[in-house]
Amino acid sequence: MNPIEHMVGDLGNRFPSARIELDVPTAPDAPWFLDARADDRWVIVEWRHDAGFGITARPDVGFGEGADEVAPDLVGATARVTQLLSTEEHTSAGPQISRVALRLLRDTAQLAATSASPRDRQIGNITPVARPE
Repeated sequence: MNPIEHMVGDLGNRFPSARIELDVPTAPDAPWFLDARADDRWVIVEWRHDAGFGITARPDVGFGEGADEVAPDLVGATARVTQLLSTEEHTSAGPQISRVALRLLRDTAQLAATSASPRDRQIGNITPVARPE
């Protein structure tokens, strides 16, 4: 059994009346998803063998947004999911950041990007601002 399958068993023991569904991926490296509902509370857990657990529990979640919280191990993830299913608490999405703020944080100005050589700007049709370092 992998960690998320252990979580399913643990949550089933803690919340016997909860509805717990596990989505098993078809590809070996794809993420596993767990949906747990207890009364009017619910939690979505994403597990990747190389990244740990992503946890989301909020009413305004949108498809493809990614997890609100990350727990690297089974013990921490199970504790957090148990807390969320036992209380009225929700997770919250991280703050949105604009491109301008991101450039300021990374200390990269648009002027610096445009001063790159033409050859650098043409590599992969990606501007120097967007190119990974």
